[in-house]
Amino acid sequence: MFNKTYSGRPRRWKLILMLTFLLVIKGYTQKKVVNIGIVTTCEEESWPQFANAILNEARLLLKSEYRLVLDERNVLQGDCNPEQAKRNLDQLLARGSVDMVLGLDAISSHVLAKNGPYPKPVIAVTVLNAQVQNIPITSKGTSGVKNLTYLKLPYSPLRDLEVFQNLIGFKKLAILQDENLFNTIPEMKTYLDQGVTKQGVTYDFLFTENTAAATLNKLDAACDAVYLFPSDKLSDEAYQKLIDGINERGLKSFSLFGRLDVERGVLGGMAPTSNIEQIIRRIALNIQRYLNDEDLEDLNVKILQKEEFVINMATARKIDFSPSWDALAEAVLINEERDDIARTINIFDAISEGLEQNLDVEVARKDVEIVEEDATIAKSFLMPELNASASHTVVDENTANAGFGQNPQNKGAGSLQLSQTVFSEQVLANNRIQQYLLAAQKEALEVQSLDVVLDVATVYLNLMQAKTGELIQKQNLELTRKNLELARISSSLGQSGPSDLYRWQGEIATAKANLLNATASRRQAEIFLNQILNRPIDEEFNTEEIDLEDSRLLINNESIDGLVSTPKSFYQFADFQVERAMRVTPDLKQVDYNVQAQERSVLFNDRNRYLPAVSLGGNYNYEFYRSGAGSEFNTALGPAPNDWNWNLQVGASIPIFQGKRRTSQYQQSKVQLLQLNTQKLNLERIIEQQVRSELENIRASFRNITLTKEAEEAVVRNFDIVQDSYSKGAVTITQLLDAQNAAISARLNSANAVYVFLIDFLTMERASGSFYMLMSDQQKADYINEITTYFNN
Repeated sequence: MFNKTYSGRPRRWKLILMLTFLLVIKGYTQKKVVNIGIVTTCEEESWPQFANAILNEARLLLKSEYRLVLDERNVLQGDCNPEQAKRNLDQLLARGSVDMVLGLDAISSHVLAKNGPYPKPVIAVTVLNAQVQNIPITSKGTSGVKNLTYLKLPYSPLRDLEVFQNLIGFKKLAILQDENLFNTIPEMKTYLDQGVTKQGVTYDFLFTENTAAATLNKLDAACDAVYLFPSDKLSDEAYQKLIDGINERGLKSFSLFGRLDVERGVLGGMAPTSNIEQIIRRIALNIQRYLNDEDLEDLNVKILQKEEFVINMATARKIDFSPSWDALAEAVLINEERDDIARTINIFDAISEGLEQNLDVEVARKDVEIVEEDATIAKSFLMPELNASASHTVVDENTANAGFGQNPQNKGAGSLQLSQTVFSEQVLANNRIQQYLLAAQKEALEVQSLDVVLDVATVYLNLMQAKTGELIQKQNLELTRKNLELARISSSLGQSGPSDLYRWQGEIATAKANLLNATASRRQAEIFLNQILNRPIDEEFNTEEIDLEDSRLLINNESIDGLVSTPKSFYQFADFQVERAMRVTPDLKQVDYNVQAQERSVLFNDRNRYLPAVSLGGNYNYEFYRSGAGSEFNTALGPAPNDWNWNLQVGASIPIFQGKRRTSQYQQSKVQLLQLNTQKLNLERIIEQQVRSELENIRASFRNITLTKEAEEAVVRNFDIVQDSYSKGAVTITQLLDAQNAAISARLNSANAVYVFLIDFLTMERASGSFYMLMSDQQKADYINEITTYFNN
């Protein structure tokens, strides 16, 4: 029970504060100092960074209990030989200022691991292969040597070479390694000799030099593959030059260090980056366990081997190497995005290109040209026609003589014929009808253009969805691989059985299949976009993401945003869009022109029953020459005619009876007009339905962007918790699978929500008859003014 007398509180709190202060001071003064000594055999720039990473990790584990100190005087570097490493080790063991010794590189670790027992704790960090190096290891996986532990590195050169051979099928292999390392551990060469020999290939063991150029000069011209061991001789810069030089020669490469080197340009590798982190963590834990009174000789030296088959696709392209489908499905691909593709497009470029190059639009343009010629032809019947003709006539002699000069044996003549339609209801009607049909065809071109804009935009957005889906499926595969590693760790600790391993292996196969399908969908979307843009079908290109904040999109206009902030204003905006669509959409304009053409056809069929057709004509004839029998006129019969003559005539015709055909044509045209008006009414209703429906879709899909993002964040957080619990054996594989599937689904939904919204928005604009992004600045201003005026009224 609490004391209810408050008069004693000041004294009590003073006492508590004094005790707390004394405890803190005591804890600080009693913090134990551990002085660390470091042995390395070669001067390499990466060792200080590696040592500090280990000590920093250990400090995090030890917190305030111990203070690890690394004096630079206790860091002894050698000249890359084991004798110097042994002398440095003995020197540090003899120093009273050193409490623990770490050997960082492979040579010093080999020396430290073979020369126990020790009076002080000794930890060898990088032992390549305890059995091959004849380093002591018990049946329990411990050193069994007093004050000694080491780490058997999670790298497997023979496994690397097996995967490397399956990847490229090399014929002659060069293995680049450090001379000092292999002189120190000659058993490693024997080990590799035996392993490579089993693969039945020719190989060379080559020692790295101090420069990349000198090392590259050692490569045989017949060599087609290179396997890289780390080298103390090459600086970080020189090692990068070596990798670049291998790629410039078009050689396939593989590295013991796996992803670390693959990210620098090596073609492939098996070791994940997490191996380095795992080594650092494990050494820090060994330091902690020793300081917590566990014996080093009883600590397990094995570390769980991880595999992560990685291929650098940029390197593959550079050396003109195409991995097999199986390798692409199995490996983690980095630099998969092409950086050597000149063509990069965004949605606006794609739309502009579609309007210029799309074949459907081109066909519609040709339709306009055809109808333009029809209109020109119809108009030509209103113009006068002038025709010229010439002839040469030959008749037999008897006939010529009997004609008395009227029909000579040889005669040449010519004529000009002029005709003009004075009045023809059919010609006048056809001319007007063709004008309406031309206007309708131009609107059909606009309809086709709007359809292509929506089609191109939809295909582009579908492509972005496919690319996002492919990326998420890659992430899913990575998650599944990570969960398989967790299952392996759990199985090694006895927290789960082999069934989890088999289940995750099955899930990896499923994830690979899903990734293959996603890749196929992405590629199909790219092919479709090329087709609709009239590009070479297999042409490669990069795409740009769509920015919802882009000012070219109507959704970013502040005036619009303010007008749809409430349900009432939203539906008023819908009314405006419907009203405007009825005025501007080319779909309705096309029908309007067809209606006007049919109205003129009805009028023609009515008038054609009683109006005459009136025409004017004239001829001018001239005789060029005559010869032979009968060419002379008999003047006794009368004077000789002129060589020329002309005539004019006016004609009119009117139908009297045609079996009621014209009456039936009139009735038929009226029915066709009624049909067109019905189609127009139906189209108006369809357009209104589409505009209002798409606005509802927009309202939902826009809100869905936020909701799916919130769902994704929540589900992903849940997955992280469940995955962590699974690693500790607290939940089952089924629970983790459910959480992972939910996370992947949520990511897909969240990513696709933006694209779904944009498709809905563009579909609404298409139904409304115009796209804001295609308007000029003046048209955009007029559009906004039109909206403002509508709302104000």
